[in-house]
Amino acid sequence: MNEVEQPAAHLPLFAAARERLAEYRADPRGALLVVTGPAGAGKSTLLGSARPADERIVLACFPGAFPRELLGAIGLALLARNDARLHDAIARDMPYAAQLDTLEEALPAADVTLVLEDVDYAHDGFPAQSRSRRRELGELAARLRDCIARGCRVIVTAEDAALLPEELAGAPRAAIALPELAPDERVALWRACEGAGEPPPFVHPLGLRLAAAAALRSGGAAHADFEALCLHVWCHLPPDARALLSALAHAGGRVTRGFVRALVRDAGMAAQAPDALAAWGLIEGASEADNRMSLNPAVARAVQELVARRAEDSAPNWTLLGNLWTEAGRRSRTVWDLIRGLGMYLAGGNFQAAYELHREVIEQLLSAGALDPAEEILRHILAQAQGRTRAVVLGNLAIVRKNLGDYGAARDLYEEARQHFDALGDRTNVARVLHQLGNTHYLQGDMEAALRHYEQSRAIAADCGDESVGTAARIQIANIHFVRGDMEHAAYHYEQGLADAERLGDRRMRCAVLLQLGHVHFARESLLEADEMLERADGLARELSDGPTRARVLQLRGLTAKNRGDIDRAAAFFRDAIAIAASLRDRALEGATHYHLGQMHADRGDPVPALAHLAAAAHILSDIAAKEARTAWEVIQELAAQLGRERFRQVALQAAVPWVIIEDASGEDDTH
Repeated sequence: MNEVEQPAAHLPLFAAARERLAEYRADPRGALLVVTGPAGAGKSTLLGSARPADERIVLACFPGAFPRELLGAIGLALLARNDARLHDAIARDMPYAAQLDTLEEALPAADVTLVLEDVDYAHDGFPAQSRSRRRELGELAARLRDCIARGCRVIVTAEDAALLPEELAGAPRAAIALPELAPDERVALWRACEGAGEPPPFVHPLGLRLAAAAALRSGGAAHADFEALCLHVWCHLPPDARALLSALAHAGGRVTRGFVRALVRDAGMAAQAPDALAAWGLIEGASEADNRMSLNPAVARAVQELVARRAEDSAPNWTLLGNLWTEAGRRSRTVWDLIRGLGMYLAGGNFQAAYELHREVIEQLLSAGALDPAEEILRHILAQAQGRTRAVVLGNLAIVRKNLGDYGAARDLYEEARQHFDALGDRTNVARVLHQLGNTHYLQGDMEAALRHYEQSRAIAADCGDESVGTAARIQIANIHFVRGDMEHAAYHYEQGLADAERLGDRRMRCAVLLQLGHVHFARESLLEADEMLERADGLARELSDGPTRARVLQLRGLTAKNRGDIDRAAAFFRDAIAIAASLRDRALEGATHYHLGQMHADRGDPVPALAHLAAAAHILSDIAAKEARTAWEVIQELAAQLGRERFRQVALQAAVPWVIIEDASGEDDTH
């Protein structure tokens, strides 16, 4: 048997997989296809090969590796639709959470195939980052399960089926398991495909190309395992290419061509180093047409272990990698790139750079509500922090615990931070910590303890001449009086706080205090004064692009206008508040405002909009505010009783209310 004919026995391995894929594609019923196999086995290339011309792959999710073969298969479909937003969903490597809304709009029909690549990636990174990814993956998987139920085809790839999200467990599925070819099988198959003089039946995966290239360069010898193969390649690389390979293996993900150029330049490597890696098939995306470049994860792991064992001068320049990821994160405004930079600094022992960057990272994570990764990063920093640095990190960690509702742990951390600042003679930060301690008591409803800490904070701030800290304490004191119903003292402190904020030029503080004064005047039924304060607050919120504050202002403006009898103006304010709250995904505010608008229409005798908004309130609040949801439901039932069964049915249909609400509210049961 000659060399070309010898691998024919191995070709059915891939022919059978393609035949199984064709059967799956031909089945009109929606189902899940799970394609498994080790790194380099050809999972992505299988999906990108022999694709029917009429198959429409509308959206593919690539949170981790970026298979060039599959992108080639779907890229034309995306461009043909001229849908730039969906194309960006791939090109920008969007996280799972950012793809959820895109997914809903990407399903105009059932004749589509959705592809979710490399779910293994959700298990990489910081443990907390990994947990966050897995939660997002679970949300995405739940949507995919719904898509399957609607008749869509969904394909998921992973090294191990055990890594699939449990949300897909009940979906009807098919499976293709690709084996890992032995090195000699890879070489023989490669030679057979090339020797045939025709395009191969599939694009060769990275593992096959590596094995083939290594075997041919070494005179045909086959290596026993992948690690040995990578060592063979490593030993044949020039020093600069070896250094670049080490850096890319430790860089923590796909990088842009600009990242690689900067790495080569700043590390003083030869400009040809990337070409040397490309010649061995080590990097994906090496052509000028590709913006992203990456190593196969298996190669990256093998190189990391190799570098650790050999302990030679090819260890990565961690600070340089940290700098490049930090620059990339700031350009793209991607916090996970900043976290990669932080990890590089910590790995290289550059604590000062890690500390300086962590403040930027924590601010972004807290604003996004990503508390788990924030806490994990802070604890990494805390392990090495001393002196003032330790006090600052303790304070930030206390904020995370407070936001998680663990007030006892937060107070312990604040107390330790206060002791550090006290020992350093930093009275301003002592005042700030006392303020935060007051906040933990306030959130638990212990107003006496909160008031005591705010007064202490205000007194120390006055001694230090720090007016901003003192003003913040005064506003919290006003909040306590408001909660207690002491509107006279609340108004006094808010007015003093407003004057301080104006003197300090702090527009955000002014906006917040004006909103609170609006609440005070509304509670006093001084509606003209309330409207004046709220109008000023609304203007500032617009100037500051402060959506959350503006939504709350608009809701209160709606209530104020309603109580003044200006129903049309109130409805306009409520609708604007609902729109902003919905865009911010503030479900509590959105649901509460729907309730106010629905109740107002009910009082006015407008049953159709009343029912529409009350039903929306009951639905939105059902999972987050059960008491308020029951109140909305009770109003719906009162409306049903007033209208009578037939009239209520007509109103419900006009309001596009779900049938279950018609049945439950009218007491109707259509079952027989």
